[in-house]
Amino acid sequence: MSLMRNIFNNSAASPAEETWDNLWKEGATPWDLGGPTSLLQNELKLKLNQDQWHLESSKSFRSLVPGCGSAYDLHTIAEFHDSLLKNKTNIQSTVVGLDISITSLQRSHQVLSQLLSSSSSSSNKNSDTNLENIGDGSTAIQLYHGNFFTNSSEWTLQSSLTKDTVPDTTCITHENQFDFIFDYTFFCAIHPDLRSQWTQQMAQLLKPHGKLLTLIFPIFPKDSPEMLAMDGPPYPVSIEVYKKVLEPLGFVMMPGNPYESEFTVSRRQGKEMVCWWTKVHEQIII
Repeated sequence: MSLMRNIFNNSAASPAEETWDNLWKEGATPWDLGGPTSLLQNELKLKLNQDQWHLESSKSFRSLVPGCGSAYDLHTIAEFHDSLLKNKTNIQSTVVGLDISITSLQRSHQVLSQLLSSSSSSSNKNSDTNLENIGDGSTAIQLYHGNFFTNSSEWTLQSSLTKDTVPDTTCITHENQFDFIFDYTFFCAIHPDLRSQWTQQMAQLLKPHGKLLTLIFPIFPKDSPEMLAMDGPPYPVSIEVYKKVLEPLGFVMMPGNPYESEFTVSRRQGKEMVCWWTKVHEQIII
């Protein structure tokens, strides 16, 4: 964490892209778990009912992970797609990872190549933490370079692959909205002044009735020494902070949310909560 803070302190006047890229170059990435997020795997297991996703007339099913890091979560979500859409061969399936750091995306490509190769050779051997009934691996995983806060048509495609390494050439336009967006250690990494812009972009990118999964971290008691000592990133967050920015733009918590999960990694237990949201308004007035 100290190396990360030093890089931020020494690059206060540098563009955000350069700063984040330097963090990846120096290996100063304390948010990176170094493997799949077990909590995400478990959450997606509980969302394999097609009726939850309004697939009746869909021609595509798309997910987005902003600040995708090492891309382990992209692979988990692609396996979820394959399971969910196993009998829906008419639906084009795509998982998009976005990062502002080219170095991060290079790392992502290496990780994904290894994971997809491993998945192809052992597709019938699912561990307890993997999604069950994985399909044929037809989901494309696309890596985009860009700033989340710009129009998505400005993001540039870096690479695209599947288990069979067949490229998918579909590019994003601002009309290509997403069915599912996953945010973990992205919201807390941006300056609090940008939170309303984060929400506006989420509202623009997510389909009506689409789902947003936020793993809310780090949470500290208000005015606690830990909270007061944090000069982010990461910036302290809370359920109330998310509600304040999301609810005015048509997002509502799904029933039973938020909650703590036994699958939270040990060092984050007591500081993290799960919250699923859905966008209920078709048009957002800002």
